[in-house]
Amino acid sequence: GLTQAQDLAQDEKMPVDKLSKLLITLSELNSIDYGIIRSFKGEYKMATVMMDQFINMSNGPNSIHPLLSKLRRRKMPRHILQPNKTQNMFAELYRNAISNAPLIYAEITMNDNNTPNYNRNKITRLIYPNAIGRMLFNMLGSATKPILERKCRVESNIVATQLITACNIYKRQNNSFPANLDLLVPKYIKEIPIDPYDGKPFRYSSEKAIVYSVGKDLKDDGGSTELPDGEKAYSSRNKQWKTKDIVFNVTGK
Repeated sequence: GLTQAQDLAQDEKMPVDKLSKLLITLSELNSIDYGIIRSFKGEYKMATVMMDQFINMSNGPNSIHPLLSKLRRRKMPRHILQPNKTQNMFAELYRNAISNAPLIYAEITMNDNNTPNYNRNKITRLIYPNAIGRMLFNMLGSATKPILERKCRVESNIVATQLITACNIYKRQNNSFPANLDLLVPKYIKEIPIDPYDGKPFRYSSEKAIVYSVGKDLKDDGGSTELPDGEKAYSSRNKQWKTKDIVFNVTGK
């Protein structure tokens, strides 16, 4: 939907009144924090239900993991499966994710390495306390920081679409794009929106006709669309989120 909105804003044939209605609609979009928090709560519930099914040997999935399927048929010593401790691991993971959900990317303190990843075979791994609980946690717990980074992508996309629309309305009425975003305030937008990654004002270049975010490296590379060393992209859409800055064209050209 945001991609279509950007296409409409860039279309020189779109009437100004239609673009103005689009801008109003975009400004009324609610924060996605609530939805992210709900999804984390749902994932926590699903993970703990599956864990309980395994612990109680009830009618859960036939095979969560080959080793775990075999162990489910045996009474496990407390040493290798500690239900309360495992439950607390899940609770801490999602509690931290929920507390980080409203933050900008630079302030996120999530660490997805919540449990050691022992580089040993499946037999020797069982000598560690709560080994089965750790395996369940590794398999059922989400990698939460990438989810929060994707939230920042969506927020960047929303902000960019608003600015693209505002810039194009400004151009229709003033015969050129604004020299800076301050010229859009307060007639077109209430204030310059912040970059969801570093919390600073969203970037704009009138020379390049782009708006952009610094992305997860938190470095302003002047709207660079180059891929960092070692980074690969398999499509133009995929590339947009992997370049040094997250760049959006103000025009369709």
